[in-house]
Amino acid sequence: MKLSDLIRTADLPDGLVLSVSSAAPPNASADPEIARITDDSRALDAATLFGITDQARPYLAKILTAWLDRDASPPTCAAILLSSECRRDPELARLLAQAIEQIPVILETDDVKLAQGLLSAALYRHPAREIQLVGVTGTNGKTTVTRMLFEVWRGLGQAAGVIGTLGALWECTAADGQVVRREIKTGYTTPRAPQLHELLRRMADDGVRLVALEVSSEALSLGRLAGTRFAAAAFTNLTVDHLDFHGDIESYYQAKRLLFTMTAESGGSIIVCAADLYGRRLAAEFAQPPARCEVLDAPFITRLPAPTRFNQWNASLAARLAVHIHATANLPTPDRIAALLEHHADIPGRFVRVPADPDDDTGALYGIVDYAHTPDALENVLRETRALGVACIVCVFGCGGNRDRSKRSLMGAIAGRLADVVVVCDDNPRQEDPAAIRAEILRGVRETKSSTNETIFEIGDRRAAIQGAVELAHEIAARPAVVVVAGKGHEEEQIFATTRIPFSDAGELRAAFDARNAFETKNQTGVRR
Repeated sequence: MKLSDLIRTADLPDGLVLSVSSAAPPNASADPEIARITDDSRALDAATLFGITDQARPYLAKILTAWLDRDASPPTCAAILLSSECRRDPELARLLAQAIEQIPVILETDDVKLAQGLLSAALYRHPAREIQLVGVTGTNGKTTVTRMLFEVWRGLGQAAGVIGTLGALWECTAADGQVVRREIKTGYTTPRAPQLHELLRRMADDGVRLVALEVSSEALSLGRLAGTRFAAAAFTNLTVDHLDFHGDIESYYQAKRLLFTMTAESGGSIIVCAADLYGRRLAAEFAQPPARCEVLDAPFITRLPAPTRFNQWNASLAARLAVHIHATANLPTPDRIAALLEHHADIPGRFVRVPADPDDDTGALYGIVDYAHTPDALENVLRETRALGVACIVCVFGCGGNRDRSKRSLMGAIAGRLADVVVVCDDNPRQEDPAAIRAEILRGVRETKSSTNETIFEIGDRRAAIQGAVELAHEIAARPAVVVVAGKGHEEEQIFATTRIPFSDAGELRAAFDARNAFETKNQTGVRR
């Protein structure tokens, strides 16, 4: 699409300033073809519009200097989109003037986030206009609610998709009548605006008309939802998380609230789980017309594969969303939705039960793998595990590096209070010292557990920690016993500094159980150790 056509079809609001300047060098066009939009300098070519968003801005001088040093020809990108503030920076202005051969066209605006989102929507022919988009936000439960909703839509025979932490997933009917399942890993809970609109276009072209989207507070703050409109939005809960990004809980709440402002402005439905203070506050703030707000005071879906209280809340939100949003004239009945949820497919990494011995149906020992990586989520998992009649819980978990530090000791205290045995290990340390992270967690554990010899263990290596937890669970007399491995859930790797290694909590737990079973079998048959 020509840049001029892109700008013309972007539906830019009157208040958004967007000016275009071009030096029109000999090897470039003043009205270039735009094939893609990105704010990643590593993904540029002569048909790319490069957006200098908050993520790219700190590296702009370095990027421009690199372009100048390599004397790029043809141009490094088709155009760049930057803020007026960048132009007022003397160093950046000097570099921009020198690099004009590599930047044929410069778009200057007072709101890069909004402009990038609207231009992305236009590039992909406004896919959100063809789809009923449902946004789900909250600290915990986004993945579960959106996946449950997707399964309900599938069960009702409706072409649907879901985008979130687990990636993008949709089903469509091919020319031969076969149902095709498409899956894409995005790397984000809520993809950046260009990627999001591209995904929605692919879904729309495949005939998908219903999409459930996990909406993160970071995505809302960074303007990734610009150019979309929501037919409905749901709120799960809000607890301590992401304070490293937002600064405080009130800013975190206000970021979440943006989704419901967007939904109300587009005439969509709002469904709020009123299980916590912030849910009740949000419901009160959107109680008046023209907002269409429904408040869920208690869960009403109770028959589930994992019948935990928080799953009942999640399923009830999904059920209400399914009633509000559907692609056919036939309104799905509550009984039909409840029946579909009763047998919904497992959600990777969300309260996944791993039997110690697949041939043993007594439930004397088993494991649970869950993505719980916040204080509230960990408390929910441990309380709900205990409510299933468990006599002993061995909890294995850690906390991620370069993330909200405030939750580490809180999670330690919760594990110390609600689990019988706590094994603290590494999660994704990233750039931080793993031992320092574990120390912060252990400080919280020891606040609520008096014994440090028999019930609190520090095993940095996560594989060894899971193996040790299985051994401990075997040795403890109380039955039934459960090994809860929390924090990574569906993730398939562990991150140490710049190194990523393959790692699956479910796979490691299964391997630990199998190794223990093999050891016991050998002993029972008289085979020497």
